[in-house]
Amino acid sequence: MGTISLTKSRHPATSAQETKAEAIPEIIQYSESESETIQENESKPETIPESESAPESIQDSESKPETIPESESTPESVLPPSSGLCPPSPDPRPLNPAPYPSSPDPCPLKPDTFPPSPDPLRSAGRASVPERKDEQVILDWLELAVKDGVSDIFIGAGRHITFKKNGVIIPQDTENLKPGDSERLISDMYSMAHRSMTKYLETGDDDFPVTVPGLARFRINTYRQRSTMAAIIRVVSFDMPDYKKLLIPDGVMRIAEENRGLVLVTGPAGSGKTTTLACIIDAINKARNCHIITLEDPIEYLHRDNKSLVSQREISTDTDSYSVALRACLRQAPDIILLGEMRDHETIRTAMTAAETGHLVISTLHTIGAANTIDRIIDTFPPEQQQQIRVQLSMVLRMVVTQKLLPNTEGKSIPAFEIMRVNNAISNLIRESKIHQIDNVIQTSAQEGMVGMDAYITTLYRNGEITAETALHNAINAETMQRQLGV
Repeated sequence: MGTISLTKSRHPATSAQETKAEAIPEIIQYSESESETIQENESKPETIPESESAPESIQDSESKPETIPESESTPESVLPPSSGLCPPSPDPRPLNPAPYPSSPDPCPLKPDTFPPSPDPLRSAGRASVPERKDEQVILDWLELAVKDGVSDIFIGAGRHITFKKNGVIIPQDTENLKPGDSERLISDMYSMAHRSMTKYLETGDDDFPVTVPGLARFRINTYRQRSTMAAIIRVVSFDMPDYKKLLIPDGVMRIAEENRGLVLVTGPAGSGKTTTLACIIDAINKARNCHIITLEDPIEYLHRDNKSLVSQREISTDTDSYSVALRACLRQAPDIILLGEMRDHETIRTAMTAAETGHLVISTLHTIGAANTIDRIIDTFPPEQQQQIRVQLSMVLRMVVTQKLLPNTEGKSIPAFEIMRVNNAISNLIRESKIHQIDNVIQTSAQEGMVGMDAYITTLYRNGEITAETALHNAINAETMQRQLGV
């Protein structure tokens, strides 16, 4: 019996039943003469019967080389310099709200440079543009911010990438970020920090630092707004700040001379409290032999051991919370404890207990004025505990420093301070719940190193550092300030 050739074709009119009947003996015959069939088939080209051939559309698609759709030709992790989201060229333009003049930069930032694209972080259709990783894009923005002395960078959907310099918001000449843009840029920052996004995705808020070797450290706060991702990046220099260049008075730096008790540095967000604390810790580190433990969220300035040992712990990374870290801190042989922020009555109570046991505790609050700070601490506790807290606070509190940043006549920022040192008079006022009289004691105790906020602002005005308008706008008592300035 002869072998069946693979090129045999069937007539279209052949019924399915006949085809099935023929197929069975063919398979049996093929198996019986397997060796002969293999030899014969090896000498003949293998073809597929017409009735079993693939449809013409499939054959055509198989005969053409596989192509990748244009929208998928570039991975999402690349961003061309000309996408409209890159920072300016290495020769940065002046930071001002006015539009930038046109230039032959390789990274033009005008939004109409290219037609709108469904995804501006892709380089589809721009094969001539060299690809860049998203991480390099955020690094370029960080480098530009450090070079131009920017304090904060704002990233959010629906707005330009924005800088803040000397208290002035300066939108950059970029395209408005889309939700996908901000999400990818923020994801890259987490990648740079080697940090999981789990907390951020679950709670909608997160704080963490990023260190770029040879550039600076950055404190990053991520949050959600309008169901999109956003971030604010604070620039922190590697170098320890010089308090004299920052115009921090010696009266504030005397905090470094305290041995025990509670010292508070207060002020609104962004007023420079962290920088002032870094200067104080640096002064202690250079002058005293002791163990300093800092509890921060996140760590901004890095302190190297000098005369002191400095242990820096970051909330959520090295410990669970301020209250947990502070309780554990008391068993770690500290001499000085820097508490980044007193957020609740449990942390405040533990801090006061640590101050009572002979430690120097330095912390911050978001309040303005010594009297408001003391009221805030007392009001944190239930009414039945407030008298006990007044007595305890009157014994452990040593100093309260309040600071604000004001615009000076040169368009930069200059700090203004209120300094209260607790003497017997102020201690009695705290214990007797006469907090409203503290401002009068501050004004009449200049010989003890105290100064009120309005008095400090008046001095800045008379020295030509600020304008009368700035002085009146930031005064605690504007009417009294106006009479003193004679305007």
